[in-house]
Amino acid sequence: RSLGRPTRGQLTEDAQAAAGSLRIALADDDAQVRSAAAVALGNISTGLESADIQGIIDDLSARLQDEDPVVKSAAAGALGRIATSSGARIVVHDLRDALRDDDVRVKQSAVQALGNLTTALDAEGATAVVHDLQSQLDGGSASLKRAAIYALARIASSLDRPNAQAVVHDLLAAIGDGDRDVRRAAEDSLAFLTKTLDAEHAQALTEQWL
Repeated sequence: RSLGRPTRGQLTEDAQAAAGSLRIALADDDAQVRSAAAVALGNISTGLESADIQGIIDDLSARLQDEDPVVKSAAAGALGRIATSSGARIVVHDLRDALRDDDVRVKQSAVQALGNLTTALDAEGATAVVHDLQSQLDGGSASLKRAAIYALARIASSLDRPNAQAVVHDLLAAIGDGDRDVRRAAEDSLAFLTKTLDAEHAQALTEQWL
């Protein structure tokens, strides 16, 4: 191989080799190895072909059923970074299932990943995800509530008005939460929405908030 600047083909070859090794590591007996491989795969999409990325997505989705919650959490986070619009629908289905996991770390990673992927969905899929995220605001840990609040804020600007208003209602309610960080997350998210929604909707939000 030339010692000069690597070509696009060489970069693709290197990325494919690294991805192949990491995909093998996802099946390692050591949970720490599987977790590290999942994290790395979530950051390796540059230079890969779409078929390679889809294979990684499939392997990461399978790790959502891992026996170790840290591995499941890492896989969920990686899916939120690597999944493309073409594979988002299937990934979102798996991540929605992960919201029912018993471990809060898995739920939180799934919530954050869903917040990253919802813009790749159609209106029906986005609405379903919103309902799942809203359910995480009831009785969950403070960290899970904060993650759900930020995810809801990211998706609200792409919703139709009734569903966006429902999100705003939940954020306004969260301002009264007993946890200071949850309240701050709600306030930050409402401020974000006033900048991203259309002018008429933003004005209505401001009036509700004040």
